[in-house]
Amino acid sequence: MMTIRKRRPADGGLYPNDRNVAKGGVRPDRAWTVKAMASPTLQVGVPIAMDLRVATNGPPASAERHVYSLGDHLRVRRRCYWHHGIYVGADRVVQFGGVLFDKAHSGVEEVALQEFHRGDRVEVVPKQQKWLGLWDLAPALPPEEIVRRARWLADRRFEGTYNLVGRNCETAALWCVCNMGESLQRQRFQAANAYLGGVVYLIYAYLSGRGRAPAWATRAILSFMAVRVALLVVYYRHNARFYRDVRPYYTERARLA
Repeated sequence: MMTIRKRRPADGGLYPNDRNVAKGGVRPDRAWTVKAMASPTLQVGVPIAMDLRVATNGPPASAERHVYSLGDHLRVRRRCYWHHGIYVGADRVVQFGGVLFDKAHSGVEEVALQEFHRGDRVEVVPKQQKWLGLWDLAPALPPEEIVRRARWLADRRFEGTYNLVGRNCETAALWCVCNMGESLQRQRFQAANAYLGGVVYLIYAYLSGRGRAPAWATRAILSFMAVRVALLVVYYRHNARFYRDVRPYYTERARLA
């Protein structure tokens, strides 16, 4: 069966004397839109004008286009984390550590937009973000400077320097955007880690207050403190190395100024 929808004139007005149509007459200037349903058979007596247009639900997915601006900070979901990059124009993105299972040997590279998102939904990260939701990050740099920094990193690649804690894709992206080599994902992880540590310590204090704490509780609190200290050491080591590696950029820009 086919359903037929009537379109109004372009000026949005009403047709006069519509009762002629109700009696089966069809105006030559009347346009109809036909949408095929389960059966292609037309019902007898259904008026159809000469202008027939097949209704669709919009363009196919392959024709969908995304428009981004130079210097946009993009991110896409990768299982349990966000992967970040900088849009540099012409459907190209600079990313760091794009290889999922070999990040230790990956570097900064400029890739096609499709290779960056791999079919997943891309989000534009706001240029003004809050650190742990408490205070604002530094203001965003001009788009031309963001793109210049991203391509400077891609030219040098820095292969084998990726580190999930202290030098990841968001670290490079935020340095390009606001001159701050930091990862808000890492900050959130560290905040959750500190919260968990407080809970573990309260449990330990409660058990100690009731007498001698069991051996497993002592081992748990010591292990947790050791892991936390190790994560901080790894973070400061790799983050400091990142700032040492980008120091030549400032020298080059000062020489050109």
